Amino acid sequence: MCEQIAGSSLEALFARAVRGRGSIDFDSALKAVGLRVQRSPINTPLAFLGGNFATDPLGVKISNLPSDTPAYAQGLSASDIIIAIDDLRVTSPDDAYKRVYSRNPGDTLRIAVLRADRLLTIPVKLEGRVLPDYRLLPLPNQTEAQKKLYQGWIGPVSESEQ
Repeated sequence: MCEQIAGSSLEALFARAVRGRGSIDFDSALKAVGLRVQRSPINTPLAFLGGNFATDPLGVKISNLPSDTPAYAQGLSASDIIIAIDDLRVTSPDDAYKRVYSRNPGDTLRIAVLRADRLLTIPVKLEGRVLPDYRLLPLPNQTEAQKKLYQGWIGPVSESEQ
């Protein structure tokens, strides 16, 4: 059904962006229905530590830690178990994320971790990260075919969307 809507095979897309590591050209994909993506950054940088967290019986395990993150650059490692941030116990990934996002870029956190049965306290200075904001906008001068596909996909077009 998706290939019918797209009007072509999706095999190349799946090979590149789903099974591979390529990015999706959203503008090309949405052109068929008369839409485009507008990407603009949110101006306020958010505190950024880096990595992904997972639940662990002892605290919060760092499950993935890319090398281009402040956490990695300042001494944290994947598989470390965070037990406290700034001397406050951390018991869930949500706790860890809330502690990071409640701070500002440039702040330093004292992160207590268990690593190979050793307790370490590692200071990590947070960086700032600007997140993009995405919006779908109609293409100017949409063709009748694009309008018809859009209406079949989303529903009738209101006057404010034209």
